[in-house]
Amino acid sequence: MVKTKAVFKLFNIASVFAIITFLAAGCVPVQPLPEETPVIGIEESEPAETEAPVSEDLLTAPPYYWPWISYGHLDLSTGESILGPDSFESGLGFIAEFTEDYSFDGLLVWTVEESDVFAIEWIRLSFNVEYYEQDERLFDLYYEFTIEGLQPEPNEDGIQEFFVDRIDLQEGFEVVIKKVILGKEQQSAYKTDPIDYVALEIEMNVVDKP
Repeated sequence: MVKTKAVFKLFNIASVFAIITFLAAGCVPVQPLPEETPVIGIEESEPAETEAPVSEDLLTAPPYYWPWISYGHLDLSTGESILGPDSFESGLGFIAEFTEDYSFDGLLVWTVEESDVFAIEWIRLSFNVEYYEQDERLFDLYYEFTIEGLQPEPNEDGIQEFFVDRIDLQEGFEVVIKKVILGKEQQSAYKTDPIDYVALEIEMNVVDKP
């Protein structure tokens, strides 16, 4: 009897110990899995592009010539003097900065108001050319061409041409007159009435540095 009670008491003690152990284990809080914390305000940036340095040659204005042939004087043997060619009758491009990459080859037309163009025996063209570096004028050039012996035939209208070869090269800037054209009672590019004119076939270009 005493032995049975002892066994029962030992069983009770073991049961209580097991329950306490189970409860103690169940009271341990379960730690939640860590969540990924988003990084705010930081974005992945691409590597910055490195700009190539700008060459000083690109920032430097190239030297150029500026011919003032738009104010060129054309003197006629008849006594008439005309200031500048007619920009509407003339070819485009003669008013510009002339560099090694730019030239002009075309007709310049001076309209004649007071003379019979078929009575003109000689003409004289004169004008200045300015030379610039870094947009600073360094020097002026003076060009003068006298073309004699035209001897046009008298007529009421028409066109008479005279081939010439006049070249003047100064400080790298060349002017060539290749032809003289006398026009009488000819159709205008913008006027309703016919016009009389003296036209020059001219070439201007930069051939060398001064």
